[in-house]
Amino acid sequence: MAQSISSYSLNIIENYTNSPSPNDTDSLCEDLVENLSGWLMSSVGDLNNAPSPPKVEFWTEWEWILSQAERITIRQAESQNKRIQEELYDLREKGTRLQKRWYFIEEANKALSTWSESDQSLLNSKSLEASLRSKLLRDVVMHFADQWYQEIAREFFHDGPLDSDSESGSTTSKEELASIFAESFYEKPYAKNIVGALVSLSFVASHGRDEQLTPNVLGDILWSWWSTLCGAVREILQVHSLTSSGSELLMKQVIQAAPMVVDLWVNTLKNSEQSINLQGILPKAWQETAKLEEERLQNLKDSNKIDARYSDGPLKMSCESVSLSPDRLKELRNLISTFLESRIPSDPSK
Repeated sequence: MAQSISSYSLNIIENYTNSPSPNDTDSLCEDLVENLSGWLMSSVGDLNNAPSPPKVEFWTEWEWILSQAERITIRQAESQNKRIQEELYDLREKGTRLQKRWYFIEEANKALSTWSESDQSLLNSKSLEASLRSKLLRDVVMHFADQWYQEIAREFFHDGPLDSDSESGSTTSKEELASIFAESFYEKPYAKNIVGALVSLSFVASHGRDEQLTPNVLGDILWSWWSTLCGAVREILQVHSLTSSGSELLMKQVIQAAPMVVDLWVNTLKNSEQSINLQGILPKAWQETAKLEEERLQNLKDSNKIDARYSDGPLKMSCESVSLSPDRLKELRNLISTFLESRIPSDPSK
């Protein structure tokens, strides 16, 4: 019996030790207990199959199986707890970011209120096409990129200890982290990096309901920049969250861009509106010019200042064959000869 017990116990332990995923720890532990219980009852619980008491080796192996099972369940429970903790950290971070979203909307409302009523009316009534919004937001991000880079590098990678609410999971030095941040900040030909993400996510946030710049839309643009920068710093530092001071620093940096967004948005709306109006002015001017020219030619015709051949513009020279009678041809030759003789000076010696 000892050999069969050993073979079966090893199969149980190997199966659960090599379990690929801890996502369903409760089910795994229940299966393990159920298998062990079934194995125990079938081995020694049925007196008909076990007329004599098991040997000492059986209970020694049973203790070993239980200890291995306990180790497996503890390991699986720890993995499950770690996964749950990670999910809770993420939920907490998402909640914090969503809470700050309203702060950015309030700041956006303040920024928009400083503009004239006519500009605010324009922003609330006119939409801006996608290509113009994308170009506008890229210009703003590129304008502030160097400033944001310097402030983030100084605050999180150069000065003082790691600025986070939890211990960093990385043993990487600050110099190496600063190098990673520098390498991943600006756009590259084949990598958007942080700057590219700032442009892309703010463009998505700019859609709004009617593609107009409302406090909610401007707030979401600012919030998307702040969230992207926070997430990038957290990922490089390998921490769950930033401290309040670090988060507020990024908020202040991002809010500085609000006036520029509004200014460019207003001017772009005005310029695009003028371009649309000009599209109808030129054809109208061409029509008026053509009409005036037609009237001028008709007046010339009415005053007999041009002949019938001048029908729709200046006379165009063309090669045409003309037939002359012999008498008419002789007359023309005489006229030409007389004209040429009159032009030749007389010889003074005669």
